[in-house]
Amino acid sequence: MVPVLSGLGVGLSFKEQKELLMLHLERDVEIEKLRQNARLQEAEMAQVQDRQKLDLERYRLELMSEGKLPPETRRAAETVGQVPVNQAFDIAVSLRIVLRFNEKDPDILFVLFERLAEARDWSDVERTLLLQCVFTGKAQEAFAAMTAEDSSNYQLVKAAVLQAFELVPEAYRQRFRLLRKEKQSHMEFARDITTSLNRWCVSSQVKTLEDLQELILLEQFKSTLPDRVVTYINEQKVNLVSEAAKLADEFTLTHKVFFGDGRGDAGYKESSTGAH
Repeated sequence: MVPVLSGLGVGLSFKEQKELLMLHLERDVEIEKLRQNARLQEAEMAQVQDRQKLDLERYRLELMSEGKLPPETRRAAETVGQVPVNQAFDIAVSLRIVLRFNEKDPDILFVLFERLAEARDWSDVERTLLLQCVFTGKAQEAFAAMTAEDSSNYQLVKAAVLQAFELVPEAYRQRFRLLRKEKQSHMEFARDITTSLNRWCVSSQVKTLEDLQELILLEQFKSTLPDRVVTYINEQKVNLVSEAAKLADEFTLTHKVFFGDGRGDAGYKESSTGAH
């Protein structure tokens, strides 16, 4: 038998008590739904407020970098709470220790910045916020061309900036191979070629001994091919010498060519039937 609801079920039949109990259960479920919706709305409102704070801080830094917001105004704003300052991440303080962007050697910023970011445990949003404050020229243009979502992803920002400076694996390879000692000590030159090789390996995603082996084999293989075939292989962005060999065979068959002893146009001759 269904228990009589205290103060509510007195004098009611079994069926009426059951219906009353179901109404109470439905009411409790509805109340819980309303509470969950309220919590969700609070969480969404908190996210909106965080984004607004981030946008406000970004705008404030832009004004500071342009000299439109004097330091006195900044300190006063922080004091009265007009611009909330994150105790764990103070962007104004962090910005002082970030290396300035150098267009002649753009990837050095990322190397040093990543070490600093790891040590300080900065999130992707914090990293990209700091970077956009130091970007100039091509880097700034590349960042501005990104979507709002992509511009908050550190790896995408890094890739876009390096791409703008044409710092792709082939560019790093050429840098390494063409590097020559200038007015520097032998120790400094050794450090430069080590850094150049490391950048080539990192950009080529070399992580294991097998990856390094493929990198060397691929370069040696391409050094025996005509320029046009090498260009075709590079455009496909392959990392394995077996893949490069397959592409070279496909290119040869498609264009009906045969190779001479030399490299480039001298070693690349069209057949009498013409290319397709």
